[in-house]
Amino acid sequence: MTTGPYDDPPTEGPSDDTEYVIRQGLRAAAGAVAPSPWPGASVRARARGVRRARRLAAVLPVVAAVTVGAVLAAGQLRERATGKPSGPAAPTAGRGSHLPTGPAVDVIPASRSVDLGGGLRMRLAPTKRCFSSGGAGWECEAVASDGGVPWIDPRVRTTPDGTIYVPLYIGPRGPARMILTVGGHAYPLRMVALPGSPGYTAGYLAAPPPAAASVSVSETTVRAYDGRGAVLATATMPVAG
Repeated sequence: MTTGPYDDPPTEGPSDDTEYVIRQGLRAAAGAVAPSPWPGASVRARARGVRRARRLAAVLPVVAAVTVGAVLAAGQLRERATGKPSGPAAPTAGRGSHLPTGPAVDVIPASRSVDLGGGLRMRLAPTKRCFSSGGAGWECEAVASDGGVPWIDPRVRTTPDGTIYVPLYIGPRGPARMILTVGGHAYPLRMVALPGSPGYTAGYLAAPPPAAASVSVSETTVRAYDGRGAVLATATMPVAG
């Protein structure tokens, strides 16, 4: 068959009936496919886990900081409650000072004599103290009775070899330390006492070198301290020399 120049070209491909049949077949095939169930529970669980992890990441640093602060504050409160200082306390002449270094008191019987140095010896009795120089006889001096208020009797003995500081601490309870200060330098005194509660403690120290003849009286002192480092009594000592 011939066509003219203005006739439509023949159409190729399936007819309308064929296209309808194909579409129906696709719909039937799609309807036969059953989709898997939606895992809503697991998806929600994963979402909750993600949100929880984010909250923990934001909260944990704050909790850690608060915990550290609470521990430090608790330590400070315990120190305040027990009176224990958090660091070393500076020494002061009175409350809160620490115990100065030096020998503790030596308890001796009345029959024992003590070598003080410079050829001088000392012996104690309940109401007196005796000295012997260079092996000579004993010379005794009375010891003041305890009046209930701690004080220091500042005494000095002179020997051919020098001067010996021999202060007496008088008080209801004996000192833990006695310190002599000469020209700004501190020297611990040795101490002896009788057993029991004699009411006094004898300290002694040979004049520290160099001789303190040029030191003023106001610069030479002796102090007695209790076991906590508080000053019990202070006295000005005579100048050595």
